[in-house]
Amino acid sequence: MSEQIRFGLDRLRARNGFHEFEVLCLDFANATLGGHFVPATGPVGDGGDGGQDFVSHLRLIQKETEIAFADEVVGICTIRAGDLVTKIRSDLRAVAAAGHVTGVFAFLTADLPISRIQDLQREANAKHGIRLEVFDGNRLATAMARVDFAEIAYRRLNLDQRSLAAAVRSTDEARRWAEETTPGSFHPEFYDYLKAVMEASRQHPWSFVDQIPDLDELYQPQTLRTPNGSTCTWRQAVEQSEHVFVTGPAGSGKSSLLRHIATALSSRWLGNEAQPWVPVPVHAHDLAMGKSLTQTLHDGVERQLRSLLHRPLEADFFDREPLSGRWLVLVDGLDEVRDHDQRQTVLRVAEFATRMSSMRFVITSRPGGANKVPDPFTSYEVKPFNAANVRQFVERWLELRDRPSEAGARVTHSLTSLLDRTSWAPSPLVLLMICTLADNDSRQPLPETLDQIYAKFAEWLVSRLKSSGEPVIDDLQNQIHTLLEAAASHRLLEDPEAHLLDLAIKLAATRGITPPAPLAANWHRTVEEVLLRSGLITKLGGQLDFLHASFEEYYAVRAFPDPSPEDLVDILATQEASYDSVVDLVSVNLHLLELLLDRTDDADAAIAAIVEAYPSAVTVIVEHFEHYGLSERTADALKSVADDYYELDVQAQAAAALDDIEPGKGLQRRLALSIDLDMEDDDRLNVISGLVRHSSDVAAAIQWLTFETLDNTLDSAWKFQAAPLVTFAVSDEDRARGLQLLASNTELPEHHRIAACCDLAGYDQEQAYRLLRSFTQTRWLAMNLTDSRRESYAPTLLKRFVLDDTVAFTHRLDAIKYVEDDDPRWARTLYDALAHSPVLTDQQRDAVTSAVENHS
Repeated sequence: MSEQIRFGLDRLRARNGFHEFEVLCLDFANATLGGHFVPATGPVGDGGDGGQDFVSHLRLIQKETEIAFADEVVGICTIRAGDLVTKIRSDLRAVAAAGHVTGVFAFLTADLPISRIQDLQREANAKHGIRLEVFDGNRLATAMARVDFAEIAYRRLNLDQRSLAAAVRSTDEARRWAEETTPGSFHPEFYDYLKAVMEASRQHPWSFVDQIPDLDELYQPQTLRTPNGSTCTWRQAVEQSEHVFVTGPAGSGKSSLLRHIATALSSRWLGNEAQPWVPVPVHAHDLAMGKSLTQTLHDGVERQLRSLLHRPLEADFFDREPLSGRWLVLVDGLDEVRDHDQRQTVLRVAEFATRMSSMRFVITSRPGGANKVPDPFTSYEVKPFNAANVRQFVERWLELRDRPSEAGARVTHSLTSLLDRTSWAPSPLVLLMICTLADNDSRQPLPETLDQIYAKFAEWLVSRLKSSGEPVIDDLQNQIHTLLEAAASHRLLEDPEAHLLDLAIKLAATRGITPPAPLAANWHRTVEEVLLRSGLITKLGGQLDFLHASFEEYYAVRAFPDPSPEDLVDILATQEASYDSVVDLVSVNLHLLELLLDRTDDADAAIAAIVEAYPSAVTVIVEHFEHYGLSERTADALKSVADDYYELDVQAQAAAALDDIEPGKGLQRRLALSIDLDMEDDDRLNVISGLVRHSSDVAAAIQWLTFETLDNTLDSAWKFQAAPLVTFAVSDEDRARGLQLLASNTELPEHHRIAACCDLAGYDQEQAYRLLRSFTQTRWLAMNLTDSRRESYAPTLLKRFVLDDTVAFTHRLDAIKYVEDDDPRWARTLYDALAHSPVLTDQQRDAVTSAVENHS
């Protein structure tokens, strides 16, 4: 079919059928590239369409009442045979000038060399920030030859429909053949690819270490937490979401999850079980190169599978749609792309590629790797291991290691005891290291901090290296820790893209480790082999790298034996330019910070310094590091942010975090912020929601305060949002305690405190009066009581004030004078009561008599 369609495209060019070509490409884009494309306005050729032949807006619901449009993806078409590069460049300039365009599909009837296409793609990205995808004549014909579009293409191109039926029938038969025949009957290239994917996914990172079981057999199916809080498997996530974005902390098993998906799908394909998806494992670095998507996938897969493929993949391998199912692109380690612009390129590539109906994506990252998850993606979190998961992991470990019950009991007891004494969440990677250490020497105490776990595991791995008999190689082995420490800190602080092998060789030379003449020719290979045999380094696609990103962070931290608070802040500062927000910066580096905190003598001071330097991340900081026993220094830092930071939502976060560390210390500020009209409504609602979930007396306080402000607002939308949050039953005891909290809150406006005292008098008049006297200026008490509008209890409290002989006489007299105009009879009653006070002097009595006469 593709040959016939290609013939039709050539005929269009020959007869100058631009309009027919544009209509055909518009149909193709709507059928296979995500839809929503409509013709651009303006006649062809006069510039009225701004270089665009058709355009698609991705519609996004931002709020329930508002629909906004994201940036555009446009299509450009040309039937030119020559000077195609100039034509595409011209259209790109016009498209970019129009603004709001993030992606361009270019459709050609003629062919364009792949090198020219890649040059154009790099140029489009660098100059205009546009993702360019080119369908030249050959690629377009192949893509249009799909069974579900071929009929449209034949009709638009006026091709002989009689040949279409045979071609479709042939394709259908091929599909059934692929589904019904034995695994060995797959197309050789497809079979070879699936076999390589399965073998790569099952490779053991420590294949030469007998004490660590096969990780494929050790793997426990990981549960994902859905956006609404429920849980699901990876398969359910892929089935119910168009595209999947998975986040999880360092070592939580994100890479293992992708390897498991690749293994499960490829093995089932090879077992003659047709699956909805064909796995495509790549690293996020591969998508940051600025190439076309299919070229990116081809190069990334070749890089990972090169040693396992019997023959190189054809260049158009991922241009072809699988006979059954779709490509499932598994993108690992978005957060490991350190450069901000490259990480944004990865996200643009992924978002742009989701418009291709032949592909689905699963991307993994630590929290903070993406400031904004691309719109077609649904976010999921790796659910942390609980006690049952830990027990299952250990039991499976012992089973695979064939340990006797006595040894198994020792490992289980040691691990359970350790987890009881520490606060960090057990991740698969950490459990693997602990089980290995406990299994190899159960008599030694297990490490109790994250830094100690990495240190002991790394020492154990390297200790297995045996002398080579060659002094220079032995020197390398003896200084592996020092070399990796220097390399990791260099990549962290100076050049994250530095090649690890070149860096190791250079660092070894500075330490006097250079090859003698017989080893000089193969020195690179020798150093590489020593690093690989250490078990800390792996080789992927011809390049060495740390086996896991967390191992690189551990070695970078080794350069700081006793880091000061300033060191932690300085390390984060070196990476600020790589992230869009402070929260992202801190979130991605939580594991690194924890390793540093394990090495410092004063974790409280160090965390306080991070809070002071990055106030916007207080919630993340306190939630993650609370187990360090945060106390005075961190509390003071949080108090400062809650009181003085210029962003009110950050003040609210700091006050809530302060409440977590020292309960009640941030409560006054949170209550005050809940009624601060300078805050965004969503932020105020968050404050109210947090206080409702607090203790019962605090819930009662925020209920009263919220309804108090609702009574005085004309904003019906706010009433509709806030009222349901605070509509619940409250006991009289909780109501009284809540009113006491409000009345004693020095950060609330005084009229709210007076009103709270008036209502509190209905439950405890003595306490209400004591609180009233404690915070208001007696001269203005009458005014405040009158303005409180609590008529039932305001007079009672005012009378107590007038009869209180501990109050200065002039203040009591002034209080009565203030109510004269509003309630003359009540004022006369108060004058009479004051006149009978036994502590008044004759002169004071005369003053009361004079006030009564003037009043009369």
